[in-house]
Amino acid sequence: MANNYTEFAVYLPEVDPSKLAEFIEAAEAAEEEDAEYEDAMLVGFSYACHGGELAITAPEAEGDPDKAAGFIQAFLKHFYLSSGVYFSYASTCSKARHNEFYGGGVVVTKDAMFWTSSWDALEKARAAGVEDIAE
Repeated sequence: MANNYTEFAVYLPEVDPSKLAEFIEAAEAAEEEDAEYEDAMLVGFSYACHGGELAITAPEAEGDPDKAAGFIQAFLKHFYLSSGVYFSYASTCSKARHNEFYGGGVVVTKDAMFWTSSWDALEKARAAGVEDIAE
């Protein structure tokens, strides 16, 4: 049996520490009220405040880049930040298995998310006529 892992780490733009604490408190309160665990805002990543800076990481290699990106977008909207935040992620497997190692990245703005992955590059190669000899 193999285990799959997803890891990432990203720091969000620095904001006023007291306003960041209020934002985190509100997100935690909303999570407690959310009856559906998968829909909770703070699921799929860990976070730690360092003054006015917020670090987001994958907990024990079980991160969810989609959830982290959604939280980052909520952060950018809440603080009216027009800049984007980008991060990359790596997905690995505890055993050498075909197509279970990949990675990707996302640029998050308050209005959109732009995703890319190693699968995108492989699909472009396949569309250009490069055959997968392993299949």
